[in-house]
Amino acid sequence: MPTMRSGPASHDAQFRGFDTDALAHLIQQMRTASSAIDGWLAAHPPPPGVSSAGYRQALTVQLWINEQIGMLTRRRIYALTHQDTPDVTSVPPATPVRPAPVFESAALPPSKDLPDPPGLTDTEIGAYPDSAASMKGATSDALAVREAIQNHQPIPADVWKRIQAHAKDPDYTRTLYQQLGPAGTARLIDAAEGDKARVKALITSLTFADSKLHLDSAWVASLLAESGRLGSTSTAVQILNATPLAPHVDDALGLVEAGLVTSKAV
Repeated sequence: MPTMRSGPASHDAQFRGFDTDALAHLIQQMRTASSAIDGWLAAHPPPPGVSSAGYRQALTVQLWINEQIGMLTRRRIYALTHQDTPDVTSVPPATPVRPAPVFESAALPPSKDLPDPPGLTDTEIGAYPDSAASMKGATSDALAVREAIQNHQPIPADVWKRIQAHAKDPDYTRTLYQQLGPAGTARLIDAAEGDKARVKALITSLTFADSKLHLDSAWVASLLAESGRLGSTSTAVQILNATPLAPHVDDALGLVEAGLVTSKAV
């Protein structure tokens, strides 16, 4: 059974928030449990003529574990990206967790079907119910951005609204910027046209995306090369300097100025 190890929360009576180290340990334990189930099932297929119901039930338990891993990972990233933010005074409300299945025996989980997992209700993270929905929504929005760019049309207002609404969703933001790439991101920055709400959403969403993507100087350089072509370098630099990508900006500008990085078609 996974357990939370001791951390700052166990030593400080005034502690409020997430013990991110303990949460990382719990997530790793759950991943180990999921891998153990996967390995056992792969090594012990049901013999011919023997019911596979127990194996399907074991997969149901593994699915439950993986769902909790996704939810806990999202909340840990939220905590990590907010721990140094001075205007954050509280953590998101606790997300309801689907009860773990109780085994009828040491070998098999119960035959009763498990209920559907609850959705994330934290409006700070976003309105999507789970990681899969977040990624699907981001993929759709990235496609809409690319189509608008290619057709020389404004990015739809509802796409901007969703980018703003889900700027703190690490799954949405990671997928959005993966799909757009650095050149597409430069075009998105240019399309914001300095609008304060949009610029704020870009800063926040890039911050959350980087927590999963760990974007480097080469990525930033490609973005700035396209921004230079669009004539929006100053805006791009302003946005990047307000994110964890700021340390890469000087190196990236040097690569662009040296002609080592050029813009790429979106």
